Amino acid sequence: MTFCHCRDQKTGARVPDATQLLRIGFWPASWDTPQTAFTLQVLDTFSLLSNQAHVNAYDYIESLRRKTDFAYRTFSHITSIKREGKALKDLVYGSLAILCPACPQPDENMDPNWRARKEEERFSFLDALFYAVDGNFHASLKDKPLDEEDVPLTKGAAYFANEEAFGAYTETLGPLEPEPSTCNQFAAMGLGPHWGRVSGTVGLFCARHQFVLPGGHVDLQKGERFANVDFAVVSGLQHWMELLMHVSAYDINCQYQLHFRERLSGLANVYARLNKMHVISDNFTKLFPWTLAGVGKFHLAGHKASCRFLWSFHFLPGSAMTDGEAAERMWAVLNFLGLRTREMNPGHRHDIINWFYGYLNVKRLHGMCKSVDQSFKTVYSRRGGSGVPRKQIPRSGQALCTVLRRPAQPGGLNQGPLWVAEAAGMEGRRGRVQAQGGEPGRARGAGEPL
Repeated sequence: MTFCHCRDQKTGARVPDATQLLRIGFWPASWDTPQTAFTLQVLDTFSLLSNQAHVNAYDYIESLRRKTDFAYRTFSHITSIKREGKALKDLVYGSLAILCPACPQPDENMDPNWRARKEEERFSFLDALFYAVDGNFHASLKDKPLDEEDVPLTKGAAYFANEEAFGAYTETLGPLEPEPSTCNQFAAMGLGPHWGRVSGTVGLFCARHQFVLPGGHVDLQKGERFANVDFAVVSGLQHWMELLMHVSAYDINCQYQLHFRERLSGLANVYARLNKMHVISDNFTKLFPWTLAGVGKFHLAGHKASCRFLWSFHFLPGSAMTDGEAAERMWAVLNFLGLRTREMNPGHRHDIINWFYGYLNVKRLHGMCKSVDQSFKTVYSRRGGSGVPRKQIPRSGQALCTVLRRPAQPGGLNQGPLWVAEAAGMEGRRGRVQAQGGEPGRARGAGEPL
């Protein structure tokens, strides 16, 4: 290619070659001395096919594959930054992530006075974040010679936790060993076959709307080691730490929650030493909100009989029709991407997965109005088994807000105090079953921090 050597009229300096290409609609393959360029239409088409049909660069055009890997990677990164209106120097935790508009976002879509609720309303599920945790062993990385200097461009600003902080954290851990189980022997706890340099990923999702949560994904070395899951949970929930209540869904919550608080105490000390992430409070008992935990309805059948009602979303107050299996639906889509990313360098792999998660969140955001409208129509057309009079069911989102702000009424949709009493009774029943030898571990009382 031959470039113009004319000087800019304002600065008097020669216009860089890359800038000249961008002005005429070409994306340079390199920035210093570009010799190859691609039209923006080519990269847009490749981006769409890559995310929608999982077409990789080889299948797109073999002659372009070797020349578009880095160009597509930088194109995706710059597009994400442009979408969020950020600058390269402003990339901090979660700054490139798309948040769920239907979940509680402090200081964005919640009641301005939610922090001042009365004591009997402080643990209302209306202000709770429902999230799902799960591991995926299809998103692995082959054990082969790789470029050790390849680093992600996103680096903690999208959906993976800060790679540098996580790497320093894993160095403080002991040897890899299967997690002990008082329930069945689950493959996720390191008791199944796993392979590769990275055996998979573990991540967090919005349990009701299937949005990927920012900073909530980390790599796994072998099985879903609880130490890795802890880091993903605390990293992925930083934006919601000030909420008064969380509802957690995890396939092995019956085991994961047993010593959760003790593990978090150790993790808090590691966070303080790493100083890589914002810590909400020095008092770690207040750092993590009170949590109701359950096991996804599909996986519950694989647990012992005592787990099937102690951790069932069917009996979890405020869970409504939440099934706790949002992560499984996300993995079904991501598994095809794993066929490509397992061959990549570590940094490139994270960038591509982050870009794909952003694509899914944007796609779900654009379709949310239609899906929520359909949900309201379904609720209004039937009473179900709730016993709520049809006239009390709102016909729209605006009407729903009006109903929820009314004082609590017996038999109505907004039974705040009644729900708290129900939650206390449920936790008491769980404690009695455990005290009688059903499951080890101390039960939590209603309102007690996890």
